[in-house]
Amino acid sequence: MQGGHGILIFSPRGISTYVVYQFLKSRFGKPNQDPLSYNDEGKVTWEYVLRGPRRYLAIHDWKLHNWSVSIRLPTTVNEKENYEEATRYDNEARADANVLLDKISEYAETFEVPVTKHSFQVIENAFKTSYSYGEALSESLEKPLDRFSYPPMAQSIIHSESIKDTSKAWASAMAYILSIEALFNILFEVYLKREILEDGALRQHILRLSLADKWLLFGSLCSCFSKPLDRANQGYQSLKRLVDIRNNWAHVNIGEEMRTYIIEEDKLSFATSSSPIDRDTKPGLSSVNYYWVRKVREDVDRVKSEILNAMKSSARKSFGRALEDEYICLTGERALVL
Repeated sequence: MQGGHGILIFSPRGISTYVVYQFLKSRFGKPNQDPLSYNDEGKVTWEYVLRGPRRYLAIHDWKLHNWSVSIRLPTTVNEKENYEEATRYDNEARADANVLLDKISEYAETFEVPVTKHSFQVIENAFKTSYSYGEALSESLEKPLDRFSYPPMAQSIIHSESIKDTSKAWASAMAYILSIEALFNILFEVYLKREILEDGALRQHILRLSLADKWLLFGSLCSCFSKPLDRANQGYQSLKRLVDIRNNWAHVNIGEEMRTYIIEEDKLSFATSSSPIDRDTKPGLSSVNYYWVRKVREDVDRVKSEILNAMKSSARKSFGRALEDEYICLTGERALVL
């Protein structure tokens, strides 16, 4: 058998890998294929290969959360012939796979997942996910000229944003900002003190606090900090800017950045804002651009950095590493699994 060769025909969703594994194990025993022989990265940890008339169906997990059904062919078939033969029997393979999927679905309807017996739990690293969205969107923006090589008054005209770039810049900035909300919630999930965690009403009250209040209370609420975070930190100022932008955009508040004053003088009309030079005002919905995205990302990085710097040494190292992963593993005691 060639464990790594084949054609993916299904990648179902909605039924967990544990349920599929239990179904297959109850009928065929333990997995009959060793994925370690071709899977160096550990993305496949178990695989069943079921033999049909002239091909094999392989059912395996993928990166812990997902599972797939693929066509597998004997080792005597090279890659080109593998593709041709698999394509030739594609309809028959899909029909067999559909029967298998129906059986798995029927099994799932009556199966109860024993989550209370879990060894540990995995939470999505929503900070990394949101931050990655921000990065991907910002990288797709058209790169303007270097504005800092121009005088301040000329900087606003060296790059004209299209509606496409503006919408991507808005989405990128919002993704970065949401990553901070995710970071705060992950901190509470991992490090909220036990006496607070066990008081359901108090815990819910804390989770509903504003981001600014959470920042100021982190030292008292979480077990991971060696020093408090206060208003004097630059990170707090960055956090306030991010919250202001989020609130104005999410609630579409008509602030000064969205207001234009028309002055008529000498039979002429002039559009102006309330300030002679608006270098540091928050961007409106139609004026967000590459530079504002960069400012938002810098504020997000500063907030994250100051939170990590305020942590105890051991927590700073473990939590900093955990934030780089797609998922964060926790034991039953909410300790990080690294």
